[in-house]
Amino acid sequence: MKTFIIIGLAAAALVLTSCEDGPSGPQPTQELYTLYDAPPVTGIKVELSGRMIIHGPIITMTSVPMLHDTAFGNEIHISTTPVGGTPTVRIKFKTIPTAPGTFAFTAATISNAAGTFAPMSDQGAFVSYAGNLYAPLSGSITITNVEKDDSFIYGYSGYVNGRLQAMWPRDFKPTASQPFPPGFTLANLVLVGEILTLQSAVFKTRAKIAIRTATN
Repeated sequence: MKTFIIIGLAAAALVLTSCEDGPSGPQPTQELYTLYDAPPVTGIKVELSGRMIIHGPIITMTSVPMLHDTAFGNEIHISTTPVGGTPTVRIKFKTIPTAPGTFAFTAATISNAAGTFAPMSDQGAFVSYAGNLYAPLSGSITITNVEKDDSFIYGYSGYVNGRLQAMWPRDFKPTASQPFPPGFTLANLVLVGEILTLQSAVFKTRAKIAIRTATN
C-alpha cells in the first residue's frame, strides 16, 4: 500500500472565449509575474504562484494575481494572502497526483451539520472572491508538470477551468419568515447562488513542499 506524506504550496485579457459549460485550456496571455510599484520602489518584477481570470453575472471580467501557495493532504491552495487564511483558489483531489493528468470536477453537494450548511466536493476547485465562496459545478484540473525525483514530489504546475456556483445569492439575508433563499430547503439542499466562470487559473507552486511515497 502506498502512503503519501506531505511536508510543509493585471490586466484581464482583451478577448476571451467561453461556452455554456465553461472554458477549456489555459488563457495564453496569463503570465506568472506582476510588477511591484510602491514608490520609491517601482518596476520590480515579482513572481506569482498563480493568476486567475473570472467573470459572472455580478463580477466583470477580472484578472487576479496570487502570490502565495501551499500543499497538504490532497489539496493545493493558491492565494492572494499569506498561508493561514481562506485560500483564493482551493484545488482538491480525490488523491494527490503524482504525475501529469486531467482530473474532472465532482459537482458540489451541500452538507448539513446541525444547521450549518457548506458546499463540499471530493474533487474540484473552490474560489473565494469578494466575500463569497464558489463551489465546483463542472470543469477540470490539469496538472502539466510534477517536479519530483525518485523519492519526493516538490511542486506542481497546471491550470483549472470550469463553472462554479455560490451556495446562496450574495445579497440574501436569512430572516425568521424566510430562513433560506428560494429553491433551497432542508429537503432540497442545492446550490442556488450565482454562477462564476473560472476562465482560467494558471498556477505553479513555489512553497517548499516534499511529498514522499512510501511502501508500508
